Amino acid sequence: MKTKLFAIIFSFICVSCHMENQRAFVVGRTIVSNKSETERNLSPSESFSGPSLFGATRLLCVVDSIAIFNLRDKSYSFLAVNINNNDYVRFMNIGRGPDEIISGLYTGVRVVNDTTLMEVDALNESYIYEIDVNGTYKERKAVIRDKVVVNQDAIVSFIINDDILSFVLYDGDNYSIKQYGNKGEELTRSVQLFGDELYLIEYQPQFESDRRVKPDGTKLVMPMLRFDELDIYDIVGEDHISVSTSKRTNSKAIISSMLSSELLGNQIYYYGCDVTDNAIYALYYDCPMGKLDSSLPDIQVFSWDGELKAIYHLNETINSIAVSPDGKSLYGLTNNEIFYRYDLE
Repeated sequence: MKTKLFAIIFSFICVSCHMENQRAFVVGRTIVSNKSETERNLSPSESFSGPSLFGATRLLCVVDSIAIFNLRDKSYSFLAVNINNNDYVRFMNIGRGPDEIISGLYTGVRVVNDTTLMEVDALNESYIYEIDVNGTYKERKAVIRDKVVVNQDAIVSFIINDDILSFVLYDGDNYSIKQYGNKGEELTRSVQLFGDELYLIEYQPQFESDRRVKPDGTKLVMPMLRFDELDIYDIVGEDHISVSTSKRTNSKAIISSMLSSELLGNQIYYYGCDVTDNAIYALYYDCPMGKLDSSLPDIQVFSWDGELKAIYHLNETINSIAVSPDGKSLYGLTNNEIFYRYDLE
């Protein structure tokens, strides 16, 4: 249990490579995509703060008029805020009671039979909880529609239609992405996406800032915290992509320094993302860790084929983002618990 808890603490971070490779992504093709169709400054169209956001530490998603956040004082509890009237509900407490969890990681939302389900990977329980977002807000407590069993060695898992996709650290493959068919009962695919070095177990979970599955379940994106790239994993095929907006090939130097000094690099690149079926919205800083709170980020928008579609320059230092399913609205949260909405169209 302690090992799995250590992994989840760092699970917002991931990537390594064979030392002969210049990019962190090992399996797949690389793209430099640094010319966008659109580039402009983006100002908030709306903002709010106050008691409803007290303790909100990271914006996870916005479903209809409900924004979901992590809570600072209870790391695996969540906050649902109605952005139209500031009414809020806290749910999924830590504990051993019915439907309570020791640790939980938000992995995404899915629409099933017109019901929007927020998925939480309860790591130590080896379940994915499917939570009815609107039902939870109305009932003032977590409304759990289902609990799906996942691999006990997985550090995080996703429901992909009737399959399970898991990131696994603690089996013979060191680090791999495994897919299970027949509702998780049959292993159908195992890919060592970043190589097979032993150091992956210790260092690999410390670089990836986020993981998001395309709503149609065909791809998954991993923006890199310590590397200037984001990686797109093809869930149904073999067309894995490593995308960068820079021609800098610094992955080899970063990894060499990390292994020799046992210290992480100081430069921060991607700090999270959100996705729609049409695009990837990545929060990009490219600044030293010590200047993160005083730096202004960009939002880089990519197609799922790795094409840079737009760059939006923000005047607010935000720590997390969410986007509406239609791609018309972007949302952001600051460390000071201020919530912003931006109009993209």
